[in-house]
Amino acid sequence: SKLERKAYFKENLKIRHFIDRDEREFWQSYITFQILRLPQIVKGAKEEAEKVFNGIGGEYSTYEIDSFAKMSVFPFFKEISEESIEYKILRSIFNPMNGMNMAVGVNRNGKLITSDKTLSVDAEKFPCDEYESLFFPVTSTLCLMFAGEEYKDTITNNTLIEIDDEWCDDINRAIAEPRPGQI
Repeated sequence: SKLERKAYFKENLKIRHFIDRDEREFWQSYITFQILRLPQIVKGAKEEAEKVFNGIGGEYSTYEIDSFAKMSVFPFFKEISEESIEYKILRSIFNPMNGMNMAVGVNRNGKLITSDKTLSVDAEKFPCDEYESLFFPVTSTLCLMFAGEEYKDTITNNTLIEIDDEWCDDINRAIAEPRPGQI
């Protein structure tokens, strides 16, 4: 991928603007869709759909409620307008990344774990203006790293940085064993 080609060139560790705006928006969109597919998000959507369907009365099958919930969190089957609930859901996940510092971490030892549980997001509450932190291993050697207000001094915005094995262990642990306030 374009990101990998750039990340493995050591000279890029010295540059200040590692990725362009389009690349950042692509990765933020990709991360948004990864968040939407997390089991706790799908479960929450089903619970909310049940409340809606129970509130309007009538007989609805579990299948109908399940389908409605999935269409809300996976809005790929139809065009969505800016006024739609699907658009609002997407923006509520995408927008908190906008003001965060973003860096691409590279670990040449390949210590990052990639799996179906693809990322770690810290947020005191949701929806929010900004996440506290977000880590998304793209490969075993590359990780997209976002730092919110409290952690902005730890990651310089729009750079390529080397991450050591200890930092990889911390990222892997945050993904595998989320603590309260983390998805």
